[in-house]
Amino acid sequence: MTDGGIKLSGEAQQADGIIKLKVILKLTENLQQWLIDEKARDQFVIRAGSDTKVLWNDTRHLKPEPVYKRAFTGKVPLFWVVPVPLIALCFILPQVKLIDFSPSEKYLVTYSSQEPSNPRDANSVVINIFDVRTGKVLRDFKGNADDFAIGGTCGVTGVSWPVFRWAGGKEDKYFARIGKNIISVYETETFSLIDKKSLKVENVVDFSWSQTNPILGLFVPELGDHPARVSTVV
Repeated sequence: MTDGGIKLSGEAQQADGIIKLKVILKLTENLQQWLIDEKARDQFVIRAGSDTKVLWNDTRHLKPEPVYKRAFTGKVPLFWVVPVPLIALCFILPQVKLIDFSPSEKYLVTYSSQEPSNPRDANSVVINIFDVRTGKVLRDFKGNADDFAIGGTCGVTGVSWPVFRWAGGKEDKYFARIGKNIISVYETETFSLIDKKSLKVENVVDFSWSQTNPILGLFVPELGDHPARVSTVV
C-alpha cells in the first residue's frame, strides 16, 4: 500500500493463539510532495526548444493586484491589461526589444533601437515610460547605445537592462539610473530629476534601492590607496 510517499508491507504469523504482525515501512518518492510545500508555493514548467525546467514560484516574485497579462506576437509586442472587468488596454509597440515594469506595475518601460545608416555610428536608442492604465507616454529618454551601456544585468548588444531601477514600496515614487560618476534619481510626479541635478559620486559602479523605503545604497570599489566603500543616501 502506498500513501503520500510511504509504502507499507508486512506478514502475519499465528502462534499459541497470538497473531504477530510484522510491518515493514519504506519511504518512496512522493510525486505530490509539492502540494505540501512549507511556503505554499506552486510549480511551473518552462519549455524552450529541447530545454525543460521545472521551477518554483516565489512570493517575492509575485506581481501585485491587479495582475496584468502580456503577450508577444511576432516582432510586435502586444500588452493588454485587465485591472477591472470589461476594461482592457492594448499596447502595440513596434521595434521594442526589451520591457520592464515598475514594482507595482503602474509604469511600463520599453526599449527600442534603430540601426544607423552609417555603420560607424552607434544605434539610436529610445526608452519610453508609459502609464499602464492610460497608455500615455510620461517620459522618454533618447541617446545612443553607449549612453545606456551600464547599470543592468542583462540586455541586448551594447545596452544593459533594466536601465532604470525602482525604489522599494508600493508607490513607485522614484526610479534611478547609473552613469559615469553619477546617479540620476527621478520622481514620478513630474518625471524629472530630483533637485534638477544628478548625484555625483566618483568611481561609483553599482547601486541598489531598499526594498521597502526610498533609500539608495551605493558601491565604490577599492582604488589605489582608497578602500572600497558602501554609502547610503536618504
